[in-house]
Amino acid sequence: MRRPNPASHPLRGGYADFINHRGDAYPPLCSTEPGPTPPVHSFGVAEDSRPSEDTNNNGKLDPGEDLNGNGVLDADKGIFSIQLKEGMQNLVLTTDSFTPGASQVNFRVDVSDPTQPGTGAVVVTDGAGNQCEQPISLVPTVDTDGDGAPDSEDGCVNDTEKTAPGVCGCGIADVDTNANGIIDCRENTGCLTCADDADGDGSPADIDCDDTNPEIHPDASEVLGNGTDDDCIPSTPDVVVPTEFSCIVVTDKDFYSLQETVQANVLVRRTKGASLAAGLQLAVKAEHENGDAFGAKSEPIAPLIPHEERALNFTFSTNSVIGAFTVSAQVKAGSEVVASCASEAAIASAAGQSQNLTGAIEADPAVATVGEEVSLHYSVRNTGTLALDPAQIKILVVDLATEKVLATLTDSSQLGPGAVHTAVQAAPSSLPAGEYLVILRAGNNSDNLSTLASNSLVLNGGGSNQLPVADAGDDRNVAVGQPVQLDGSESFDSDGDQITYAWSVVSVPQSSQVTDDSLTDKTTPKPTFTPDVTGKYVFRLVVNDGQVDSASDAVEITAAAANVPPNADAGVDQAVLAGTSVTLNGSGSNDPDSGPQPLTFSWTFVQVPTGSARTNTDITGANQSQASFIPDVAGTYMIRLAVSDGPSGDVDEAMIEVRVQNVPPIANAGADQTLMKGTEATLDGTGSSDPDNGPQPLTYSWRFVSKPNASQLTDADLIGSETATPKLLPDVTGSYVLERV
Repeated sequence: MRRPNPASHPLRGGYADFINHRGDAYPPLCSTEPGPTPPVHSFGVAEDSRPSEDTNNNGKLDPGEDLNGNGVLDADKGIFSIQLKEGMQNLVLTTDSFTPGASQVNFRVDVSDPTQPGTGAVVVTDGAGNQCEQPISLVPTVDTDGDGAPDSEDGCVNDTEKTAPGVCGCGIADVDTNANGIIDCRENTGCLTCADDADGDGSPADIDCDDTNPEIHPDASEVLGNGTDDDCIPSTPDVVVPTEFSCIVVTDKDFYSLQETVQANVLVRRTKGASLAAGLQLAVKAEHENGDAFGAKSEPIAPLIPHEERALNFTFSTNSVIGAFTVSAQVKAGSEVVASCASEAAIASAAGQSQNLTGAIEADPAVATVGEEVSLHYSVRNTGTLALDPAQIKILVVDLATEKVLATLTDSSQLGPGAVHTAVQAAPSSLPAGEYLVILRAGNNSDNLSTLASNSLVLNGGGSNQLPVADAGDDRNVAVGQPVQLDGSESFDSDGDQITYAWSVVSVPQSSQVTDDSLTDKTTPKPTFTPDVTGKYVFRLVVNDGQVDSASDAVEITAAAANVPPNADAGVDQAVLAGTSVTLNGSGSNDPDSGPQPLTFSWTFVQVPTGSARTNTDITGANQSQASFIPDVAGTYMIRLAVSDGPSGDVDEAMIEVRVQNVPPIANAGADQTLMKGTEATLDGTGSSDPDNGPQPLTYSWRFVSKPNASQLTDADLIGSETATPKLLPDVTGSYVLERV
C-alpha cells in the first residue's frame, strides 16, 4: 500500500503539484559512485521508469495486471525532486536540469569545505510521494604541500620535495654537496669520525649504534622481539605482547570443486601498543581433514601502528580428495606466534561440476481459517551438473507480525542433474491466526542451504483457543562457575491470554550435578543456574495459556573453563522497503571472558534474491559491529555475522525481507527494567517504527504476557495503554512481561 501523499513537494526554489497521487506504489531508485579525487565528490543517478501495469493500454485494471495486489493500475510518475536530507554536514548538491516527471536525472554531491569531511543523504521523491534515500560520506584528500602525496600518506606535509623525513628530517634535503660520503646535514658535528659509515646505511658511526649492520641505524623501525636495539633508541620497547594483535581469515566460498582455486583473505590488526610494530610475518596454510597440506605461503606484514589493520590475500588450489579442509593463519614476531585464526570449508564436488537449484512453493489454500488443513506444495529442480545424494530441503514458516520462525519442515531427495523433486507437506495445524511467509530452502547439506522461493499464507481467526508459543532464547557460550540467566520472555500467546512458564533440564555434562532443582525461579520467564563443569547444558521451556500447553522449545548453553568462545548476535530479522538502506546491528555480540583479544566482526551475504547483484563488497562497514547495505531488488537476503576473539569464534544470521509495498511496522517495547516495589514503571515503545511510514500512522496497544502468580493486575491497570509510554504500578514482587502489539 501507498503512504499518504502531500499536495505538493519542495522543488529547488518552488513547488510542483503532483500530477497523480495514486497509481504508483513503487519508490524511485537512487545510487551513487565516487568521482575522481581531488576534489572529493560523488556522482549519482535517480530513476523512476518502471513500465505501466496497464499492458493493453485500455485504462482498466484487467486480470493479471495488478502485480502488487494494491487494486490500482501502477506506473512510475517520474522524478519530482532531489534534495539533501535535513541535518547533512558540509555537502552541496547539484542536479542536471530536468522537468518534473523525468524518468532519469543525474546529480552530483560535493563537499563545501574541501578540507573537511561531508556526511548526509540525498532524498529522491517521485510524483506519488514515494522516496528513496542514498547515504553520502565524502572524505577529502588534502595535499598541503602539493607534492602529489595526500597528507594522510605524506610524512612531510609542508615539504614539496620529501614525503618522508629521511636522514635530515623534513625541510632539509638529504644531499652530499661535496661528495665526501657525508650527507650535508651530518657534517660539522664536532666528531672526528663523521665520514665513517662502514655499513653504508647512510648513518655515520657517531650516531649509528651498530655501524657493522646496515639494518640498524637511527632511522630504522624497531623490530619487536628480536633482542636488538634496531632504531638506536634504548627506550623503544622490544617486547612482543601477544594480546596486541588479532587476525581473522575468511574464504571466498564455503564449498569448492576438486582442483578449484581458493581465495583466502586474512585481516591482521594491531589492537593496541605504544610503538611501530615491524618485522611481522604472516604464515597461511590449507590442510585437508585427512592431514594432507595442499597450500602453504608466508609473506611479511608492513609495519603496523596501534589500531591499524592490514588485509592480505592468498590463493590455493584444492587437492584431489573430497572432504573438509581448514585454512589457518599465524602472525609471527620472530619465532613467537602473536595471533592465530582459522576458517573451515569443504571440497564437495568434482572439477567442472556445479550445484544449481531452482524451486517453487505455494500454500493451498493461500487464505484459510485457523484449524483448516493447509497443504504446502513445493518442487526443487537440479539445473546443475552435480548429483545431490541427497539434497537437503527445509521449509520455514515465518510469522510476518513477529518475524519469528514458528515452524520448520524438512525433507530430502536424491537429485541427479536435471531431476525434479515434487512433494506436499501439511502446514502445522497449531499455527495461530496471522499472516505468514513460507520459505523454501535447499542445498547439498543442512549447513549450505539456499533460499529458492517463498509465498504467502494467511490464517484467519477461528473460534477455538490457539496454542501459545514457547521461546527459550538463543543458544550461548558461557563461563563455568558463573551464573547464567535463561530468557523465555519472547514467548507469547496469539489470543492475548496470559501465560505461565515451566523450565526443566533436558541434558547436562556427565559429571555435572545440575538438576531441575538447580534452576532458581523455574516458573518465571528468566530463571538462573550455575554450570559446574565444562560441556553442554540443554533446557526445555513449555508455556501454558490457562487452557493448553505449548510445544516445547529448547536452548543449549555451552560452558567452558578457559577462553570461552564469543556469542555472535546479528540482530533481529527485518522487513524493509526496497531502495532504503538496511542497518545491520551486531552490537549485541559479546565475549563472556573478554579475551584473549578484542572481538572482531565480519559481515557477509549468505543468500541474495534472484536478480540481485549485491556482493560482500557492497556491505559498508563489513568489519564493524554495525554495518549497512542497500538492497537492489525485492526478496529475501540472508546475512551472516562472524565474530572472533582470536582463537575462537561464533556466527549468527539475520534475514532481511525486502518489499515494494506496505512494510509491516516494527514494534519495540523498550529495555527491561528493574525497580523497587511501589515504584511506578514507565514503559517505552517510542523505539517502534514503520519503514514505509504508512499507509496510516502507528497506533499502540499494550497488554500483559505474564505476571507473578500473586499479582491482581489486569490490562485495565495499564495507564495510557494506547500510547507509546504507558505506566504501570506493580502490586507484588516478581517478573512482569508486557508486549506492545
